[in-house]
Amino acid sequence: NILREQITEAQKPLAVLDYFLERTNMLLEAGEKHRDKLDSDRWRASYDLAMGRILAMRVRAFGYNAVLAEMKSNPKPFTNPENNQWRLEPSSTVNAGAAVRRMQDRALEYLNRVTTEHPGTPWAYLAKHELRDPLGWEWVEDHMAIAEVADSDPGPQFAAEEEQSRQQRQKKKAD
Repeated sequence: NILREQITEAQKPLAVLDYFLERTNMLLEAGEKHRDKLDSDRWRASYDLAMGRILAMRVRAFGYNAVLAEMKSNPKPFTNPENNQWRLEPSSTVNAGAAVRRMQDRALEYLNRVTTEHPGTPWAYLAKHELRDPLGWEWVEDHMAIAEVADSDPGPQFAAEEEQSRQQRQKKKAD
């Protein structure tokens, strides 16, 4: 239940994020039909970079939400009994449905176009930076060292003189 609650909390910001990403994506797509009419390489590079980055952000957000939802509804067991935590890491696999995979293909198309058609430019640098990390997510199990809890409770620990005084009082009560 704790895991499900934490995952639900982690999913909430994604809804807000996607709202703004979707609005920006819609605005950019409205201009797509005019992309070829742009007479400046700078404007085309800028448009392709913006479109590629917004699509990449949406793919990452959808993928993140999908792997969270999967773990929430069907928690994975650890393959190694020593492990005690799950960590999300970037992955080349996007498990969020066909529509998101198409969005991923478009994002990669735009970003790769910037790197091939505008090499050596700031736009190509930013596109390469965006392409550096994969767009998907995967769960990786890991082990976190946690202090062991003693099996028997020794009770409160006192300083030496307090302990001696406590033992003397108990001895007097027993006599």
